[in-house]
Amino acid sequence: MCAIFGIYGDYNPKVVYKMASCQISRGPDKTSYYLNKKNKICLGMNRLAVIDKKFGNQPMVSHDKKIQTIFNGVIYNFKDIKKFLERKSIIFKTNSDTELFVNAYSYWGDKCFNYLDGMWAAAFYNLRNNTLTLSRDYLGQKPLFYVKDKNKLIFSSQIEGIFKYKNDFKISRKNFELYYRFAHLPAPFTIYKDIYKLKPAEILTFGRQKIKKRIFWDISNGPDYNFLFKKTLKNNVKEKFTNNLKNYLISDKKPLIALSSGKDSQIINHITKKLKKI
Repeated sequence: MCAIFGIYGDYNPKVVYKMASCQISRGPDKTSYYLNKKNKICLGMNRLAVIDKKFGNQPMVSHDKKIQTIFNGVIYNFKDIKKFLERKSIIFKTNSDTELFVNAYSYWGDKCFNYLDGMWAAAFYNLRNNTLTLSRDYLGQKPLFYVKDKNKLIFSSQIEGIFKYKNDFKISRKNFELYYRFAHLPAPFTIYKDIYKLKPAEILTFGRQKIKKRIFWDISNGPDYNFLFKKTLKNNVKEKFTNNLKNYLISDKKPLIALSSGKDSQIINHITKKLKKI
């Protein structure tokens, strides 16, 4: 699960420590920070270790010392992208998807998100131009909330984290109506005024007191084909499905499957046993 959180524009470690404490249940294995007093940036992460428990701790810096990153989630195709970047003379020191993520962002910038198969909420701090970039996966499986307070940006996996910085937000009557209409609050809205959540597939960049946003993929535009996501032929569906499932089973521990009586569960169970993962 994990939790990420931080403050840009205000050096306030005490608040970041409180942000960590209120969401420790999301990541009980390790809590770490990146604190930069000169540039007024504080990043924190509560980790639930799944891949490379020993060396995959965050925040993590890119190979060129350009990017600091924290992220909640998993990148299923990180080994394939890692092979590509290794051919570009990028040296990796761990077996974690975090190291792949930060180096992919350092190499491609925002374009890297279109090459990822996974679910994530991530923050990237660029040490060279002093900007902070937030990103959320294609379908918004991982949460990320934020608020802009004058020249500051505060973000957190849970709204409670933002409350540790400021807790006088007012309920939005308009957003309440959205909740009763849809039985949930669609992004970017929350129940509070001035607190927002990142949209699915949204990139938010903050620097020089300005916010820039864009969507890197929209399901209404169809598949996002590129050199890593090629069109699958009908006669290759079984092979593609098996390879995808193999990637999804990547972790330091053996997976557990909760089965239903449906065909999909039985197919997954059958292929997983063939892969000798359980």
